[in-house]
Amino acid sequence: ASLDFPAVGAAYGVLAAGRLITPDTPDQVYAAARIRDVLHEHFSGRGEPLRVVEIGAGYGGMAYWLLKLFREPMKYAVVDLPVANVLQGYFLAQTLGHSRVSLYGEDPASVAVLPGHALSAVEAPFDALLNKDSMPEIPHDALLDYLRWARGACTGVFYSYNQEAAAEFAGTVQNVVPSVLASIGGFSRKRRDASWLRRGYVEELYAIDVAGREPAT
Repeated sequence: ASLDFPAVGAAYGVLAAGRLITPDTPDQVYAAARIRDVLHEHFSGRGEPLRVVEIGAGYGGMAYWLLKLFREPMKYAVVDLPVANVLQGYFLAQTLGHSRVSLYGEDPASVAVLPGHALSAVEAPFDALLNKDSMPEIPHDALLDYLRWARGACTGVFYSYNQEAAAEFAGTVQNVVPSVLASIGGFSRKRRDASWLRRGYVEELYAIDVAGREPAT
C-alpha cells in the first residue's frame, strides 16, 4: 500500500516525490499493519468475512489503511460520536467508494459508520475490537459501557494502541486501558509492546473470555 494520503479534504504534510505524507500517516499505517498481522494470525483460513469493530476512529484513517492492507473479505464497523461520524462517513466514502460505506439508518454496507448510542445496529457477534488513541479520553462510565458491551458481543480479540499517562484535566484523570480492563474482567492479555513510533504509547492484545461471558445488551 502506498503511504501517500488520498486526495480528500485539505490534508497537509510533506511532499515526497510528489506524494503527500501527513503527520499521522506513518502511525496510521503502522497500526493498520500490526492489526493486519493479528487478524492473519488469529483468523486465517476463514470461509466467511471477518467482522471488525473500531471504537473512536478519528477521521477513519486507520480503517482506510487496514482495509487496503487486509486483502481478505471484511465487514468493518466504526462506532463514535455522531459529529465524528460525519467526518468518518465523508472520508471513507470518498476513499473507498460510496457503495461500500453506510451511515446510521441506512442498509448496512461492508463499512458501517454508527453512533455510540446505536450499538444494537452493530452486527454481532464480531471477531475483533480495535481502539487507537481514544480510550484514555472517553468518559470513564461511557468506556465501561463500551467494554462491557464488547465483552458480550466480541468472540475474538481486542487490540488497544493507547498512551498511559493518566494525565489530569479539570479534575478528571485519563483512563489507563489495562487498569480499566482488569476492573471489569473478561479480557485476557496476550501481548504488550511499546510502540515503535510514539513514545509513551503501548500496544496490547487481549483475548475475550468467551466462557461465561455476559450476553450483549
